[in-house]
Amino acid sequence: MSVIQVETREKSSSAEVNRLRKQGKLPMSLIERSKTTRPVIADAKHLREVLQTKEGLKIFNLSLDGGKETKVVVKQIDRHDVTRKVITMVLQEIGNDDKIKINVPIEYVGQPAAAAKNLTSLMIQVNQLEVQAFVKDLPDSIKIDLSKMKQNDRILLSNIDVPEGFIFTASPETVLASTVQLRGMASFADEESETTEEAAPEAAAE
Repeated sequence: MSVIQVETREKSSSAEVNRLRKQGKLPMSLIERSKTTRPVIADAKHLREVLQTKEGLKIFNLSLDGGKETKVVVKQIDRHDVTRKVITMVLQEIGNDDKIKINVPIEYVGQPAAAAKNLTSLMIQVNQLEVQAFVKDLPDSIKIDLSKMKQNDRILLSNIDVPEGFIFTASPETVLASTVQLRGMASFADEESETTEEAAPEAAAE
């Protein structure tokens, strides 16, 4: 696992923080297990390379001031309103037996048959879910299968299997994904019926 190298920094003014950013440094905050928030700094290029090594939930090893490694999760990322460049980040120190609240990415797999035939539009409403769980039970992502969705269908939070020890903070009625039949398009069931009827005379001719 790649290691994030950070150093303790003094609390500084906005001007000083901007100067550090121009030098290629990223000012951040580290929430320690003691609940103390420590101002830290890291090399922006190195941090970006580390973050790109892992898909899904961002949990990494961290070395503070060259000391013993500890485990952290990326709690928050703030970006510039215009450039979308990362301007600061919040890391939280964690242990396997800690119970935390965190956003876990959703990985959608499969495709509705009607969407594959361009008869319906697939809409993804939610890309991550906030969960409360022990660190050791956290997956890199929550997988949701879309292949069985029909036209004008919805997948609610209540429809997915809840891993043991998970508590979702969102309402069970939260819509994660939905399909809407496109205007002027026949229903997928009608098209399937027409395909069957067209195939029948050929079979009889044989």
